[in-house]
Amino acid sequence: MNFASNLSGVAIRYKLMALDVSSTAYLIENNVATITNNGTAKVFPVLTANFSGSATYFKVMKGTRQVYIAKSFSVGDVLIIDNAKALVTANILRVMDTVDLTSTFFSLDPGGTVITFAPNANATVRVDFKEKWL
Repeated sequence: MNFASNLSGVAIRYKLMALDVSSTAYLIENNVATITNNGTAKVFPVLTANFSGSATYFKVMKGTRQVYIAKSFSVGDVLIIDNAKALVTANILRVMDTVDLTSTFFSLDPGGTVITFAPNANATVRVDFKEKWL
């Protein structure tokens, strides 16, 4: 009996996984920026908004997808939107009840992605992600 005949009827499965190599961060001080993912796999960013003024909402958009937070913010508040976990926190507390039901968490495709946020004068946004390669 040879080796090949011993393998008949055995399914060999594997999962293609992306390799995390480097962390990338962008600081957006205006309301729009092109974020470049130099990897070959999509990644899910973590966005951190530091408020320098008051606001009655916050939204971040990638094309037609947006995450809209219906919450009042004050100077010094910190909002974190984790797209991989579909989790939103403000000042360390979960605020999922303030996420609009039409919100869609998003990924960054390889190449450039335009990210827009509002209100633009009241926050500085940091976008963090790990580039991945297939």
